[in-house]
Amino acid sequence: MQSLNIILAAALSALALPIHSEPAQARDSGVLYRSDSVRIVASGDALIRSESWDWFGDHGDDYSFAFQRTRVSLSATTPLISALVQPQYVSMWNLPETASPAGRGPSGIGALYHAHNREPNPHSFGFHQAWVRLNGLPGETSIQLGRMPYSSGLEHVRPEDGVKFNILKDMRLGDRLISSFEWAAFARAFDGVRIDTEMPGKLPLSLAWLYPTQGGWENDFNRGMEDVRLLSFALTAPKGRFLPDTEIGLFIHNYRDSRSCSQRVDNSGITSPESDLNITAVGAHLLGIQPLNQIQWDYLIWTTWETGDWYEQDHSAYTLSVETGIQWTQAPAKPWLRIGAFLGSGDSNPLDSTHETFFQLIPGTRKYQLFPYYDLQNNRSFYSQLILSPHQRLKIRLDYAVNYLSQYEDLWYMGTGATQNTGNNFGYVGRKSGGHDQLSNEASITLTLIPAKPFNINLFYAHVWGGDAIRNTYPENGDADYFSIEATFNF
Repeated sequence: MQSLNIILAAALSALALPIHSEPAQARDSGVLYRSDSVRIVASGDALIRSESWDWFGDHGDDYSFAFQRTRVSLSATTPLISALVQPQYVSMWNLPETASPAGRGPSGIGALYHAHNREPNPHSFGFHQAWVRLNGLPGETSIQLGRMPYSSGLEHVRPEDGVKFNILKDMRLGDRLISSFEWAAFARAFDGVRIDTEMPGKLPLSLAWLYPTQGGWENDFNRGMEDVRLLSFALTAPKGRFLPDTEIGLFIHNYRDSRSCSQRVDNSGITSPESDLNITAVGAHLLGIQPLNQIQWDYLIWTTWETGDWYEQDHSAYTLSVETGIQWTQAPAKPWLRIGAFLGSGDSNPLDSTHETFFQLIPGTRKYQLFPYYDLQNNRSFYSQLILSPHQRLKIRLDYAVNYLSQYEDLWYMGTGATQNTGNNFGYVGRKSGGHDQLSNEASITLTLIPAKPFNINLFYAHVWGGDAIRNTYPENGDADYFSIEATFNF
């Protein structure tokens, strides 16, 4: 594919660049105007990615496609008001047209893009962000109105917590339930209002009332989904406030969905003319990094309980994630080894009055499934991860995971939540397990190259050995491969 050749050429050219240190003082580029009280900045970023899929031996499953996404931003900052406008243009090439065989669902992400857009080369222009924020209000309060990004778990991020802590927070806590889903070509945003303030004891509190936009796989990303409504409450005890080097967070998210969507994704077998969900997720996290001589020990506990209504059923579900890691900070390549376990509840009886499958709201699951063929719903996973930094401009990440279905009576789920306000794409896909709970084993490698500070190259490869639950749908093969190469440039 021509786009893949272009990216490979760029990667090889970048690798030929000399590795050098950044100048002591970064250039003050992009500043259009600056005074004692006003600062106006223009900036932008461009992303191009080529993806190659081999989807469990399915018909038409071996394909490649590519896309580019370009954004420009204009921001203005004063002591009382901040504002930002960020349009984006996205174009895609060579989406597969025959990769959604009847009865099996879409064969990978390329097929999802085509199912939403019904053309091989969709493109669109619109606004990813457009907001105004009032700063410096009483009680350390700010109010943001307009179109904005939002990530659950990342409501409160402080530079003083340290780069390592914030990397871990972004990598393993953000986006689990609500996300702007930046990995997808069209991404998504949220229209509404967000209030950040402080409770007594200087505990940061974030409140938000939001409507997500279309996006993700959908090229009409400029349209809001007014039939999906989110209320969010997140209270954070900053790192070190109650426990040494540890942050504690509490959250409540309410998700309501009344879209005219004819696809119902659960194990009941019941059809519905429209979505009818009212789900409240209540949860907490504990995240910390402790120095221990020449190593750093990190840990994460994240749990959620859900209640509410799932169509005509009551809804009751839960999750638990426990992770820990050790980094040898003084050793060559600074190896960082992490292990973890996750449990997302499933539904063992589709005929009773309670829906017990954990519902992931409107997330960005790719952080937790680097090869996104499943999500956290009805899932039990055990994983290990090794991150190496042999050079300041090279990072290597190795992942291995063993995945099971929590309940074999339930479905194997895949997806990232609502992406269309009307139609027959609910946002998730469910496949029958055939009475099996063994989903897969998977291994992946990620290489991140930074030949020059504004320019990044990411190469990713993963292989999946499908278990009996996958082979129930794909008996011909059951294994899958995914490769991508991505270049990003900030300007």
